[in-house]
Amino acid sequence: MGELIKPEWYKRKWVWAVGIFLLLGFVVSAMEEKPSVPITSAPIVASSAPLEGTSTAVQMASVSVLKTVPNTKTISAQPRFDLVKVVKVVDGDTIDVDINGKVTRLRLIGMIKYMDEDNKVKKVVKDFYVKAVTNGGCQSCCSCQNKTINEEIAKSIGYSDAELKTVGVANLGLGCGNPVALAHIKEGDVVLDLGSGAGLDCLLAAQKVGNSGHVIGIDMTEEMIEKATVIAKDQGYKNLEFRLGDIEKLPVGSDSIDVVISNCVVNLAPDKSRVFAEAYRVLKKGGRMYLSDIVLLEDLTKEQRSNEELIAGCVGGALLKDDYIKIIESAGFTVKVLGEDKEISKRQYQGIPLESLKIEAKK
Repeated sequence: MGELIKPEWYKRKWVWAVGIFLLLGFVVSAMEEKPSVPITSAPIVASSAPLEGTSTAVQMASVSVLKTVPNTKTISAQPRFDLVKVVKVVDGDTIDVDINGKVTRLRLIGMIKYMDEDNKVKKVVKDFYVKAVTNGGCQSCCSCQNKTINEEIAKSIGYSDAELKTVGVANLGLGCGNPVALAHIKEGDVVLDLGSGAGLDCLLAAQKVGNSGHVIGIDMTEEMIEKATVIAKDQGYKNLEFRLGDIEKLPVGSDSIDVVISNCVVNLAPDKSRVFAEAYRVLKKGGRMYLSDIVLLEDLTKEQRSNEELIAGCVGGALLKDDYIKIIESAGFTVKVLGEDKEISKRQYQGIPLESLKIEAKK
């Protein structure tokens, strides 16, 4: 039998090199931090900074894998707006969100606090209501400049003579309903008014909650806040305050409100999903939201959508009725339609196919 042929030294070195390489790869892989959720990269346009426990409307223009790690998956998305629930804010540009029941980590790239188009809409609305409070009344199809006409409008949308006698000083002829009359507000309640204007509905709510309750009005117009504050002080209300703020990002603590009211305001907000997500956040468990708002019965033309007078007049930014209700439900609310005023179209909106929708939304 011949001698065994021993491997050449260079072959033996090659085997060892491969073994060491594989071992190092295993060690590095074991030491690498493995995310608990898939990591994706998403250029996102969001209406505001994401907050844990709330929903935020985002536009995911594209999604790509950040790096290849275990449990990573690619999520494709068409350019559209999605309402996603923020499970956790990991850091300044990374969030965990719930997408179709699965938690996914998103890396936000180029996040914009407010979209340019949204800013334009808000400026149109703000400029309009500065003029409204300065001139003592509204300026368009949902408004007027005359005290007598303001009173007629208020009565036509549900305010009584008795109510206007006590709080008429805050009536600017704005609105499309009387949410306080729907809300079953009781003594001791904490009430929040989204888009409080000169304070008409806040004053009525303050009468109902009594000294043991509290009313907060939110408005984005400094002039409205100033006027409402002066009226409340002159009328002797001490259970009422007005805060400057955006209803898409409420300056109000979570789980602190018994009743939210709003009168013909949500239609003015570019990001309605965010408004309802914020309302849900601030309401206590079992809390209720009462709305009077303009909704469409037929869609508007592109020209009508971009018409600044219609935008400020509660029409240009309004949604179709079914879409409006779905957005409220998607925020977590149980929705009940309390009433529909279709005649308001003829009274105030030159026959545009719309109505004033009265809603109760329960958390």
